[in-house]
Amino acid sequence: MASSRGGAHRVTRRRVLSGLGAMLSVAAPAGLLMRSDEVFAQPAGAPSAGTPGYTLTPWSAATTPPLTLTDLRGQPWSLAAQRGRVVLLNFWATWCEPCRAEMPALQALADRLGAGRLAVVGVNYQETEARIERFVSATGIRFPVLLDRDGSVTRAWTRRIFPTSVLVGPDGRARQVIVGEFDWSGPQAAALVAALLPR
Repeated sequence: MASSRGGAHRVTRRRVLSGLGAMLSVAAPAGLLMRSDEVFAQPAGAPSAGTPGYTLTPWSAATTPPLTLTDLRGQPWSLAAQRGRVVLLNFWATWCEPCRAEMPALQALADRLGAGRLAVVGVNYQETEARIERFVSATGIRFPVLLDRDGSVTRAWTRRIFPTSVLVGPDGRARQVIVGEFDWSGPQAAALVAALLPR
């Protein structure tokens, strides 16, 4: 009896594995499997009690990558030209809900501190200008939005989890990395920026 049940179990297991193999063979060509280089949006919604919806860590790389891109008006923008003021780089995409949620507070922060002290800059990941323009027009965003058309800048600066923000000091060195939706209108954001502002 036990032998019969064991045989049936092996047959069932073979059928399940065979079915999974067939599903994978269909899914892979169709692009339904997640690639190792895929990009992710930080999940929207409230985090669990006591757990922030973001991570804040010091910049860990030995150097700060260069950053030169064009904005929506076709004007070049270079991080090297921003020496003397704090730069807040926000890597985002319109399809990322937490990215969209951050935008009003980012604009308010830019307005409050002024362009002479803080440059808030959005780096859009591989979207069309028309799509970005529609979003900017609908939300009233006024800070520069740079076009990372091939994704190379985003790959150099982030793990491609959106949103990711990087605070760069007046000396041009990246200092802090915030992954996930962050309250840019709150006291923690104010303290992070204030710590980098020239005295």
